[in-house]
Amino acid sequence: MLKLPIVECTFIKKLNRCVGVIEVNGEGKKAFCIPKQGGKTDFVLIGFLEKREKGAIVNTRTQANAFEGVIDLGLIKWLKGCKIKNVKVGNSRLDCFLDCNGEEILVEMKSVVLREEDYAMHPDC
Repeated sequence: MLKLPIVECTFIKKLNRCVGVIEVNGEGKKAFCIPKQGGKTDFVLIGFLEKREKGAIVNTRTQANAFEGVIDLGLIKWLKGCKIKNVKVGNSRLDCFLDCNGEEILVEMKSVVLREEDYAMHPDC
């Protein structure tokens, strides 16, 4: 399945919709990062623990890799036998395009960190 070189870190604050401040070996909310090469930062924030010690994966690439693994392993009954295709439309790439025995399915992935009890919700709903 999906294996990452996870480093425990601390989430300090959110700077904007896509950027957060973390600290390795510090105070704050427990978060998880992976080291990265190049760019402005040394780590990529993958997720953090929130209320009741439930995890929230906030990195969209990690979410996409996990979904691809689930499809490849046939873990969703009604999607068994489907193959993932990477499709570009203009300058954009679709979240996920599945070929299921000739039937084409477009899948949009959402990053959900809003919860009420045991239900995951999207703020736009």
